[in-house]
Amino acid sequence: MRVTATLVDARSGVRLWSERYDRPVTDIFDIQDAIAHAIANALALTLGPPPLSPTGRGQSLPAYYAVLQGRHYLYRLTPESLTQSKLCFERAIALDPTLVMAHLGLSEYFFTIGNISGQSEPLPRARDSAYRALELEPCSPQAHALLGMIASTYDFNWQLVEREFRLALATEPVPPFVSDVYGAFYLLQIGRVEEGGLQIERALRCDPLNLMFRTQYGIFLLATEQDEHATALFLQVIESDPTYPLSCVWLSITYALRGQVAEARHYAERAHALVSSPLFLGTLAGIARRQGDHARSDDLIRSLHDRDQPGHSIGFALYHLMCLELELALQRFEEAIVRRDGRAMLPVLFRRCCATHRRWAAAANAMNLQG
Repeated sequence: MRVTATLVDARSGVRLWSERYDRPVTDIFDIQDAIAHAIANALALTLGPPPLSPTGRGQSLPAYYAVLQGRHYLYRLTPESLTQSKLCFERAIALDPTLVMAHLGLSEYFFTIGNISGQSEPLPRARDSAYRALELEPCSPQAHALLGMIASTYDFNWQLVEREFRLALATEPVPPFVSDVYGAFYLLQIGRVEEGGLQIERALRCDPLNLMFRTQYGIFLLATEQDEHATALFLQVIESDPTYPLSCVWLSITYALRGQVAEARHYAERAHALVSSPLFLGTLAGIARRQGDHARSDDLIRSLHDRDQPGHSIGFALYHLMCLELELALQRFEEAIVRRDGRAMLPVLFRRCCATHRRWAAAANAMNLQG
């Protein structure tokens, strides 16, 4: 790897110093330190304590690569990829227990498992890993953001959510991940929708190809009833990656809200084929019934009944919502809230569809929201 660093006086444009570094890629962390010291020496500065590496304390390149692999698998969301993701993060921690990124990745893995299944059992492990990251890096913005996400999705403790995100936003520059989840898991949830969209958009400007950021911006568009723009964005994400299940299910929901049931069925079937989850199953069952395919719908509902376990309430809530049965949808949604069947972003959808219904106030109150 070759790195060329040049220092220029911004006022005069005069080049003050330049150096080229040729190193094996295994020395990547040493190269960063060498460049930092060389620039400091050129400016006649005295360096303070060594800064944290970009990976957070750890200096193990194999562990860093394992984290990158883990993050790749995490966002596939299939059962197989999630298993691989956990193994990668655990391998990174075994290689370097001080690697902050590895503990953050493991925390996000457990949060994702809970969100996909609707179960709260992985929650303590998600918190433990985030707290471990904070022990290693007390000001870690990503760790505080993860704790804010957990408090938002499972606890509905909005004071705690606000505190964690305030700490996450205290570090400049704000990481794109923090901007995104601050918008999606706090501002959108409490009804500050336009502010939430601005935060997600800020994250997208830094990382425009991030599928998660783009999907969550599509959810913002859906929340503000910009359904045509949301549809176009979800289609773009699916064009980038046809196997990304979150955009498939949200595109299906968007089409259903627009009354395009055949298109909704197509993407609901695709999402269900990719990931077996009460969320995807309930969505497909409702759309199939709305299309008149009672046999397919009844078969899916029997499967949801057979799984009578944490997470199934939200599946039934989405089933009734797709059937436009708002009373029953809100009844099941309240049940899911009480049972802590955690589902990120769904309060945004139910507010959009049910805010004028008489039962919405009770659901909002159960989430400690004001409506």
